[in-house]
Amino acid sequence: MSLMVSQLESAIESLPLGQHLDPSEKLDGAAIADCCDWLSFHRVWGMLTDEVLQAIAQSFYSFDVEPEADIYRQGQSAIGLYFLKWGSIEIYRQSPVGRTHMRYRSAGEIFGYTPLVSAAAVPHYPASALALIKSSIWLLKREDFERLVRDYPTIQAPINQLLAQDLAQFSQRIAWEQTRIQGLQRYLQPVPRNAPLLEQSKAAVKVEKLIQIAVSDIKPVVLQGAARTGKSFISGYIHAHSGLKQHPFAELDCAQLPRDQAVLYSLICCLALGRRGMCRGRGKGRLDCWNC
Repeated sequence: MSLMVSQLESAIESLPLGQHLDPSEKLDGAAIADCCDWLSFHRVWGMLTDEVLQAIAQSFYSFDVEPEADIYRQGQSAIGLYFLKWGSIEIYRQSPVGRTHMRYRSAGEIFGYTPLVSAAAVPHYPASALALIKSSIWLLKREDFERLVRDYPTIQAPINQLLAQDLAQFSQRIAWEQTRIQGLQRYLQPVPRNAPLLEQSKAAVKVEKLIQIAVSDIKPVVLQGAARTGKSFISGYIHAHSGLKQHPFAELDCAQLPRDQAVLYSLICCLALGRRGMCRGRGKGRLDCWNC
């Protein structure tokens, strides 16, 4: 356990990615020319002059990110903004009911820039960023960004355009998350993340093997047993070690569910990983089978 905690702490300390890069590692030569060419064809950055694009490219650091790798965490000090050359990034926030998806970033988009245009003395990232697939990223550090804005004020135009779009979507997601938290509060249950499973009997070993099969995917699981035999513990353990562990674990008594169809539909939508419309057969896990 201590080794796992140490590894986790070490991984977090390395974030945000790119913070330890040296100025000598910035783009140069052919890499700058390739970057300028890429930016010139972009729908937003292509509006800037060649001189500005050249200055931006000369300030970039480049690195690749592996799938499921964190780029920065919510609340960490902002070191700069990131250009996604290719790949896919998820922006998400942690809340009392688990991980809340905010939006995806695809090739050609930037992320992590919101705190850099805020008035905060020490800006922090308001959300986390995670690479969904292998991605190639250019980093523009905070001090370089501030210098470029001073030297080339026209850079502010595309930044402000993107900021207006993101703030509107961000506000909508936060409002939806508050509604979701209120709807789920009475059903949420803690999960046994680090609790060991007993393996002292042949039956216990068999159960352990079945649990390992269950956590390997997100297909529905049916547990049958008498009252107080550990069904909630096992189901919580499966959830905590499955692909849905970042999402809330809710325990519902079907006999106590609201009879009003509109209220029940709203509750199911809250459970559907926090994304509107996912309860219509597109959600992960058990909600797929309900076909609401």
